[in-house]
Amino acid sequence: MEAAGSERATLLAHGRAAQMALLFAATHPERVDSLVLLNEFARLSRADDYPVGMPAAVQASVLEGDRRALGNRAMATLLGPSLASRPGVRDWYGRVERDAAGPGTALAKMRAILELDDRQVVPLVAAPTLVVQNQGDTLVRAGRAAARA
Repeated sequence: MEAAGSERATLLAHGRAAQMALLFAATHPERVDSLVLLNEFARLSRADDYPVGMPAAVQASVLEGDRRALGNRAMATLLGPSLASRPGVRDWYGRVERDAAGPGTALAKMRAILELDDRQVVPLVAAPTLVVQNQGDTLVRAGRAAARA
């Protein structure tokens, strides 16, 4: 923000990036006008005090699915079902996946995402927040964290 000369901003974040946006908004409230969170989660995994989270068996399946699907365009359908049928979108997304990280790095990132828990940050966010959830999202169920705070 300093490099762009921006004092305050509206943060737009999708999925895992929502955790970083929540943390920034909580720790730098003077810099955030508002938040727009798409398919957000402050915690993805199930816990004793978080029954809406993803169960361990599903986590294992997601990790295995990620391992098999990395770079083969399949994630485009999961993450952008309304766009995946457009010409070139699946090929483009496959290239993005292959260029973004190798298989080991991608799996390590997903494991880290499954371990993160930013729920304690949510009540500290003072900025007005809009939570947008894709209907039928198979990875993130609506209202996991931000909508609960």
